[in-house]
Amino acid sequence: MKSNKKTPFYLLIVQVTIVLSLFSCGTSSDVDENGNGHGNGNGNGNGNGSGEVLWEEFETGKNLSLSSVYFIDDKTGWVVGGNASILKTEDGGDSWALQHQDNDASVSAIYFPVNDQVGYAVGAAGGGLTGEEFMLKTINGGDDWVSMESGENVRLLDVYFVNQDVGWAVGRSGAIIKTINGGDDWELQESNTTERLTSVFFIDEMTGWTVGRGTGDDGQFGQILHTSDGGENWVSQESNSGIWLNSVQFFDDQLGWAVGSRQVYTEDHDFEYIVIGTENGGETWEVLHEGIDLTVGSAQFINERYGWVVGRYGTILRTEDGGSTWQEENSGTGRQLSSLHIAQGQYAWAVGSRIVLYREISIN
Repeated sequence: MKSNKKTPFYLLIVQVTIVLSLFSCGTSSDVDENGNGHGNGNGNGNGNGSGEVLWEEFETGKNLSLSSVYFIDDKTGWVVGGNASILKTEDGGDSWALQHQDNDASVSAIYFPVNDQVGYAVGAAGGGLTGEEFMLKTINGGDDWVSMESGENVRLLDVYFVNQDVGWAVGRSGAIIKTINGGDDWELQESNTTERLTSVFFIDEMTGWTVGRGTGDDGQFGQILHTSDGGENWVSQESNSGIWLNSVQFFDDQLGWAVGSRQVYTEDHDFEYIVIGTENGGETWEVLHEGIDLTVGSAQFINERYGWVVGRYGTILRTEDGGSTWQEENSGTGRQLSSLHIAQGQYAWAVGSRIVLYREISIN
């Protein structure tokens, strides 16, 4: 969908209005620190929405707080969370099989890069919000999950692979690790930051971004790092965000988005959130949307205009204009939602506190 001439954001925003999604695939299980707050599409309220309930609720049969979700299609997918639990469904969420569990660990993110056989999961061992690295791999759809090690011993928050062999994981203390042989070996890359990195996204083996927290002389800011050489060098990009970022996604090597939120203490509101976008690969980022009384943790776009974000108290917002304006969808729940994945640009799944939601997206 690339072209030699990129359409400016203001023209994208004027195009025909419809719906959207977001990074991350899976975000981190540090939900309290990353912030997934409450609100409706206007940035006020409790997030349950009004009108027809568009999302169908499924139960996993396990009393688990879920941190990440990944589906291949409308039938086959995985959810992960506390106690390093990995559950799989092959019938669209009607039944779930527990594939892995470890009471001394947690899983933050899961990703299947090519098919329903080879997948990766990352998180932390040792409990608490610090912990040491925890990485798993499967080559048979999750029937067996095998441990991997990088030797860095840092809590990992997100993972992304461009194929079944080449991938990155990011986490606390500015950690970025890379493998080129399917996780047999991992190399620590220099991020030039000691702050937490919460989300990573690559469009090919060379070009990628990671986002998270930044702290400077003027206070906190949204950290964005970019590489054009597979991570040999990571360069900071100016985010224009005073809010830490939780998720990043790119549509191609030029058009991308990031979202973030934070808790504040003012007389009129408790939370603030932000959506930023770029149309030149991150050379410049502009604020597309800001709001209050809402936190967002995960987002996904299915094209230049349509995207969704999820957050606390059942908040699900969609955009039809590339992120400038957002409408609330009735999720039918008040439970916290922490992760979102849209398979094949059509089958949307959201997970959170003991809940799995699904809806089929149809764009005319």
